[in-house]
Amino acid sequence: MPPDEIFRMIIIIAACFAGVLLLVWLMVKLRPRKKPAKFEGATEEWIAPDYTYNLKASPMTANESRFYFALRDVLPDHYTVIPQLPLTAVVERPGQGAALNKIDRKSVDFGVFRVARKGGERALRPCFLIELDDETHSLSYREERDKFVNGLCRQIGLPLLRVPSGEYGAEEVGKFVKPYL
Repeated sequence: MPPDEIFRMIIIIAACFAGVLLLVWLMVKLRPRKKPAKFEGATEEWIAPDYTYNLKASPMTANESRFYFALRDVLPDHYTVIPQLPLTAVVERPGQGAALNKIDRKSVDFGVFRVARKGGERALRPCFLIELDDETHSLSYREERDKFVNGLCRQIGLPLLRVPSGEYGAEEVGKFVKPYL
């Protein structure tokens, strides 16, 4: 076979291969899509996430849960506790995205707020934050994070109570928080 015909044959095979690839790509892009799954009581269609998610039994560890309920037992009625409080809920830095990025996705174990009344309105006023320091707080990356959070709380004037993780009853928790009330 002369080289001219071999070259023509290669061009034809390459063109056929490119055509097949184009057809496969078009079939994938133009295939009919499944209707999104709908959950009971939904008012809009819901699209299933790309990943598998599971519902947590609790947003807190067992130690955090015990501490939370003991804390609720000792706080006066005009106080409330928010567990797993994002720092962005109590810190603002207007106009500086980089500063907010530094605290984004950082949280403390508990935020304690006083319910304030002004006229007929009620508002939550931050009183102090609580961190339960378990064994993970001795890891180097956690120590750096803890130093940052300590400094941030000092800067904004919001007390941060650090409590060694353990099993505490209402009496012990009351002793921890009494100076901050």
